[in-house]
Amino acid sequence: MKKLYVIIIMIIPFLGIAQDSQLDQGTELFESGKSEFKHEHYDEASNIFENAIELNSSNSDYYLWLGKSYHAMLDEASFFEKGILSGKVMDNYKKAIKIEPANIEARILLANYYIYAPSIAGGSTKKAKEQAEEIKKYDPNKALMLWATIYSREEKYDLAIGEYKKYLELNPTDPDAHYQFGMYYQRLEKFDDATAMFEKAILIDDKAYKSLYQIGRTAIFSGENFDRGIDCFQEYIKADPGSPNPGLDSAHWRLGMLYEKKGKTKLARKEYRIAAELNPDEEKYKEALENI
Repeated sequence: MKKLYVIIIMIIPFLGIAQDSQLDQGTELFESGKSEFKHEHYDEASNIFENAIELNSSNSDYYLWLGKSYHAMLDEASFFEKGILSGKVMDNYKKAIKIEPANIEARILLANYYIYAPSIAGGSTKKAKEQAEEIKKYDPNKALMLWATIYSREEKYDLAIGEYKKYLELNPTDPDAHYQFGMYYQRLEKFDDATAMFEKAILIDDKAYKSLYQIGRTAIFSGENFDRGIDCFQEYIKADPGSPNPGLDSAHWRLGMLYEKKGKTKLARKEYRIAAELNPDEEKYKEALENI
């Protein structure tokens, strides 16, 4: 009995070392998975996050990022695959929240899934609102933005604008909030208000590239401010901000549209050609070249 006790005492430190090593491996895999995700290799990322979870099933962020990977894969999935992936998206966000109820990002992503997914795939405005109420306990500001999205989806536009304004009153230097408010105005075809929000965002943060891009895009939609739109697209292309911002192919294409609207056919054709070279699979770039 004494010998057994001694053996156990000797083994315990090694068990601790093995456990620490396993956690370290999980962390390394997690960082590798995020790198794959950043480069839009979502399938590879999901496999890596699954392996990290096998090593440490109690880390909320591992499930969060696995859910994000499956979520990103939905756009390119077949109808049958979407049904499978949708369940995985919700399951992993829920697991992340169960492990860490204060994981706000997981709650926001789950709520947004509920908002935009069709009911057959688990979409539910009621469940989105439940998440908004939970988020309010941890971060009232984030809850305001989520309520704005919910009201927008319900076409309760005055209520949505009210929530955005409340948030901006509390967080006047948040460039992302100005961007989101600008996108909302753009959808409502309130183009002057949209442009003002995007301009404010880049004034706050000169690296608010999404807003820089949207100033140019809004110029196309509104039929106004072409020169400002051209300047913004040129600056955006020069910066080459990379994912998750819009691709350079899209920026060149839209820049070509502005040149075409100004009657600068030669410059427009040049931009369409660059867009088609950057992304040969995109038919609308080829059509723009053919139709000019």
